[in-house]
Amino acid sequence: MPNWCDDTLRVAGPEDEVQRFKRKANGPIQTYNDFFGGDWVVHDDIRIKAQVKLLPDVGEISKLSFHALVPVPEDYRRFPYDSNRAREVGELVGEERKCGGYEWESANWGVKWGASDVDLLDEESEYLCYKFMTPWGPPVELLNNVSQEFPKLEFTLEYSESGMGFAGQVVWYDGEMQSEEEWTIEEEEEE
Repeated sequence: MPNWCDDTLRVAGPEDEVQRFKRKANGPIQTYNDFFGGDWVVHDDIRIKAQVKLLPDVGEISKLSFHALVPVPEDYRRFPYDSNRAREVGELVGEERKCGGYEWESANWGVKWGASDVDLLDEESEYLCYKFMTPWGPPVELLNNVSQEFPKLEFTLEYSESGMGFAGQVVWYDGEMQSEEEWTIEEEEEE
């Protein structure tokens, strides 16, 4: 179980771009083929070879879907999320796998899963404010990617991870990170 990072994302800019971001962000979460639960003990390789050709079912809809914003490629989703399991299945079906969805999400989103407990706190024509949680840290890489697609928008991400004692703020505009600050959260002494 991870330490959870509390995140607040503010999105501001021209109305048409803010609304385009909102529409794109509202989508299904990522899913992967897991290959568990097969009852074919003797010929399980046949089931796996058939299943790896198919994409998994679409995930539930989230107001802030990292997968909708920066999609996990279908080639990763056909295999298990876990890299060791993805390599095992890849070997069985003759498709070499260097990594699974875990590594892809970490590299492209900056976190190993998408947003949890998403809430759209404030919505105006030129402004959105989301509150959500991510495992271990903030989704900086996600916003590095998203800001390039929405260069007219300003993204401000504030985060706090009390388990490891850090917090910060990152701002993107013109498709690039403009500022990044991080500080230590002091432990409160019990009286």
